[in-house]
Amino acid sequence: MAGNNHSETLDDLEDFDPFDREQMNALIERRVQAALAPSRQQQTDNELASQYNSTLAKFGSDSNFKAIMGRALEMCLADSKTGRAINIEKRYEEASAANSRQTGKALEHLPGRAKTVRGLGALIQHNFETGRARPYRGR
Repeated sequence: MAGNNHSETLDDLEDFDPFDREQMNALIERRVQAALAPSRQQQTDNELASQYNSTLAKFGSDSNFKAIMGRALEMCLADSKTGRAINIEKRYEEASAANSRQTGKALEHLPGRAKTVRGLGALIQHNFETGRARPYRGR
């Protein structure tokens, strides 16, 4: 009988042979892994909390921290799903850089002096010339 049941899962203990070394080692290994799983999860959670707190301490004063952190955490989630290591601070810096590039592009189409409050007249003139706004006709 020894050695005739080498199932990986050992779900059916009816056919379990306690004198078969492979079966006994597999059972012990499975139980040890099951016992360690919560500990590993706690270690992972602690590491992620530490990374988040470190990033918060470093970048928490940014004006749009929450929005950028949201993007960074989405990137970390994608990393987790693909099996890559999670680095919250690195992803925050990448999201922040992407946000600054987008912010800079938002005003590129405007003439130089129309990018400030002082250049409001130039902005109105630019919108009129490009057809983005109708001229004010009064009442």
